[in-house]
Amino acid sequence: MPPPVAQVVPVDGNMETHHDRRLQLAAPPPPGAPRPNAPVKDPVCGMSVDPARTKHQLTHEDRDFSFCSAGCLAKFRAEPTT
Repeated sequence: MPPPVAQVVPVDGNMETHHDRRLQLAAPPPPGAPRPNAPVKDPVCGMSVDPARTKHQLTHEDRDFSFCSAGCLAKFRAEPTT
């Protein structure tokens, strides 16, 4: 079976392949840039946490931390590890 042919579509008055446009939109952010909605690691237990959904958060030494539970937040407050 031959490989699929990329579809050419107009984008902002220019012609480019549909495949090229998808790659441009899906490009990762530059290194060090914040990634919206990216899960972060709870510094106490290592669990993956969604910072937009957890209510257990703390700023320590100008860094934001998110926690999976009130228990992990309390442990971090008692003995911060950065």
